[in-house]
Amino acid sequence: AYLSQAGDPSGAGGEAHPRPLFLRGDAAEVLRLFPGDSADCVLTSPPYFGHRRYAGGGIGAEGGWQEYVAALGAVTVELLRVLKPTGSLWLNLGDTYRGKRQLGIPWRVALHLADDQGWTLRNSVVWHKVKGAPDTSRDKLRNVHELLFHFVRRPRGYYYDADAIRNAPRAARVEN
Repeated sequence: AYLSQAGDPSGAGGEAHPRPLFLRGDAAEVLRLFPGDSADCVLTSPPYFGHRRYAGGGIGAEGGWQEYVAALGAVTVELLRVLKPTGSLWLNLGDTYRGKRQLGIPWRVALHLADDQGWTLRNSVVWHKVKGAPDTSRDKLRNVHELLFHFVRRPRGYYYDADAIRNAPRAARVEN
């Protein structure tokens, strides 16, 4: 999280500068401490289902994908409350395989947010990972992508600056 703090780091006064704020704890519980309509943007990549085991447990260590979606939903419902009406949520998720079956976790989460929590899904972006994780499987392609979802609280009136991320077009090249 970034908070705007009055004054500059030198203490000379002046413009507000954002300073990082790190909070530790259960994400849903920590978010309950934030006032409603207080965040402009959230970018998160929570632990993926079944990929790692953390000493303290937490999201990703659930027994089944349904519990994972519910646990992540407990966090996103708080994000829905905390985000300003003009705010955005960017959610990065990778998928999981169990018993030779791809579970479709990113889309299960995205549809839960849209259908059950009222988020508006504006984009799904495929992030092509140039160096994906190693995969020893011989009966499927190696997974070299993750999904990034853009959600907003309402379909109109949210802040979006497409020009800030545009690249200049490349010059045309004609070969004979």
